[in-house]
This record gives sequence, C-alpha cells and structure tokens, in this order.
Amino acid sequence: MCLLSIFSTVVRLGRTLNPSFMNKAKHGLKVIGDYFSCWSLRQALTILKSAINATATGVLYKGRSPGELVYFIDKTKELLGVAFEMLKENSGREKAVLTKEEMVCCLRLSSYHLYCGWHRHEGPWHFFPRHLSRKEFTDPFHAFCKVTAYQNRKEWFAILKDLQQYALSATAYHSLDPELNLTRISQLLHKLIEAAHLIEVRVVSRKRIREIWS
Repeated sequence: MCLLSIFSTVVRLGRTLNPSFMNKAKHGLKVIGDYFSCWSLRQALTILKSAINATATGVLYKGRSPGELVYFIDKTKELLGVAFEMLKENSGREKAVLTKEEMVCCLRLSSYHLYCGWHRHEGPWHFFPRHLSRKEFTDPFHAFCKVTAYQNRKEWFAILKDLQQYALSATAYHSLDPELNLTRISQLLHKLIEAAHLIEVRVVSRKRIREIWS
C-alpha cells in the first residue's frame, strides 16, 4: 500500500471516530430522511415546478395551499444547508456512490433498489432522476457540487425567499428582478432534490429499499 493510500485511510478513520463528524453526518442524513418523509420525489418536484411556473408567469401558486409552499421552501433551505455541510465533511459519500458493477446493472434500469424510493403508489418511472447526468447519477455529490458552486449558502437562501415571494404574488419576477436566472435556478434545484433522493435511497433507507425492490 502506498503512503498516500495509508494517509487517506488514517484520515478517514480519524474522521469516522470524531464525535463531531459523526453527529454532523447523522444530522445531514436525518434532514434528508425527514424531507422525503414529507414528500415523495414526484410530489416534491411537482411543488417546485408549480412554484417556478408561478414565479415566471405572475400567476399565483396553484398548489394545495400557500402554507404548503412556505413549508416546502423551509425544508428545501434545510436540504441546501445539508448539501453544503455534506460536501465540506464528505460524509455519507462512500455508500451513495455506485460501484462499477452497480452502474452496469443500473444502466439497464432494472436495479430499482439503487434509485427507487419507498413511497406507495409510486413506480420506477416516478423515481428516475431526469435532471442528473450519468456522472451525477453515479455519485450524487457531483450534483451537490454544481448547486453549491452556483451561489453560496446565504445567496441561495435569498433566492429561495424570492422564489416564495414571487410565487405567492401576482407579479412576475422579471418585472422586479430581471437578473434572476430562473432557468438555471430551476435546473439546480431539481438536481439538488434528485441527488438528495438518491442519498435517501442508497444510504438513509438502504435496508428498507432493498426489502421492497430486491
């Protein structure tokens, strides 16, 4: 074993035994688990799509209630915070990344336990992440990288606040904030949620998912 490999192993072991690191890792996975206890992947993306459409057109949000959107934005802020923290700590990544063997099987879309959730009345069609590249599907942390590279945490929280405000008002965003790149924001928020769902499937609810889909 080369010195670099030994060093990497020692660092990884030291972080694993660090109580602070373990607590942050557990917190991040708990936030992701809680998020998908509130909504299935399809439900979360439907709310996001409705909010984006309302923001773009100036037509009031057409979800079940304004409170639903407010709660969704609050939970998505938590999810964003987790993306920043998990990248910083590199926690949960090993279990979330597909092996070469798993990737070969998953390309046939028949390895449902690698991307399908546990929600009832939902099938593989609803669970497949349509906004992730092959690289991001293999390692969802790459999607987190794109999200966090676009803006810092403070700016992202401000964007979500604006998204909520515009979606619940009758004024289209471009009349007040022409520099807001809604297309890019929509793409990245879809990536965030879909990548988080893959972590939920492969790490948080791994045992439960395998019982359902294997």
